[in-house]
Order: sequence, then structure tokens, then C-alpha cells
Amino acid sequence: MSVIVLLTLKAKPDSYDELGSLLKNILIDTSVFEGCEGIYACGDSENHTFLLYESWASTENQQEYMKWRQERGDLDVLGTMLREPPILETRDLIFSS
Repeated sequence: MSVIVLLTLKAKPDSYDELGSLLKNILIDTSVFEGCEGIYACGDSENHTFLLYESWASTENQQEYMKWRQERGDLDVLGTMLREPPILETRDLIFSS
């Protein structure tokens, strides 16, 4: 069953542009990671916030992806740009068109 992941990233005001650039670069790898069915990212410059919408073939695929990002150190780098911990929500997909 496909799952949808919503990830909210609240950047430090002085890191918003840098985080946006980082996301543009690393999400290319995300889009071709095994099980990734699609990914969208959008930014709110006024509130220094990014929202990622990810579709995964399974929870296991998404967990393997997060493990890979952690092993590479990407999550540590990302964490230095955030003003608070990321908000991660996972939902089962019930409809898609």
C-alpha cells in the first residue's frame, strides 16, 4: 500500500535560502530512490517554512530512504538549518487520480 509523507521544515530565517538550495539538490536523489513514487516541495518565504509531499510504495521504502540519508549525514546538515525539529506525518493513500 502506498503511503504519503508530509514533512514540514521550519528554517532559521537566515538559513531559508540555503535550505531551499539544499533541498533542490538532494531531492533529485530522493525522486529516484527505490520506492519513491513522487515528491513535491514548496516554500513559504514569509514564514521560512518548507513543506514536502512524498509518495512512497511502502513505509519500508521510506524508512530505508531515511536510514540512507542519516548514514550520509544529510539529516545532520539539514538539522543545523532548522529552528525546530522537523514535523513528519505519514498517511496511508486511499485515493489517487
